[in-house]
Amino acid sequence: DSITMTTEAVSSGKPVVVIRPSRSRAEDRHFKEHYFSNLERRRRIIKITADDLFKFSPETIQYDLLDDCQLEVPAIELLRRLHWLA
Repeated sequence: DSITMTTEAVSSGKPVVVIRPSRSRAEDRHFKEHYFSNLERRRRIIKITADDLFKFSPETIQYDLLDDCQLEVPAIELLRRLHWLA
């Protein structure tokens, strides 16, 4: 699942590039497109099409990577909601 893989990649704290097909049937209002657009707006990922891959230069991209501190609070809250943490 592309959403799960992308989310795991973003949580790794490494730069993430999402390569989309040059032609897609997905509509802009589709959940996946909104999800990826939100990550792109927050500079967590870069979206490019397969046709633009040859022009892509990772050195010119500014990412806003996640770090452990940003993940700690939501992770603790999730564990509490699952009753895995007192």
